[in-house]
Amino acid sequence: MALQDGKGAQPLHDGPGRPTHGADWEQLGSRLKAARRRAGLTQQQISDATGIPRSGVAEVESGRRKVYALELGRMARLYGKDVDSLLDGLAEDDQGDRDA
Repeated sequence: MALQDGKGAQPLHDGPGRPTHGADWEQLGSRLKAARRRAGLTQQQISDATGIPRSGVAEVESGRRKVYALELGRMARLYGKDVDSLLDGLAEDDQGDRDA
């Protein structure tokens, strides 16, 4: 049975072997994890501040769960970062497809 985010949205995680959502999501997750650690915060503190379950924070950081824009904004503020710096350089390969 899949877990949900409490808002009736898409499943977050179906099990330990679930693949990630791709390299960009993994890279964003790694950036979020590094920023959280630099800010001296735990996953539980982020969970408490954002309302994302602690397991959801871990899934975001591993690329197994996509992060909503509002969640990303909250996390960025907690980490003393701006969203643009966290997203910089992601999905650059897709830019040509959008411009066509």
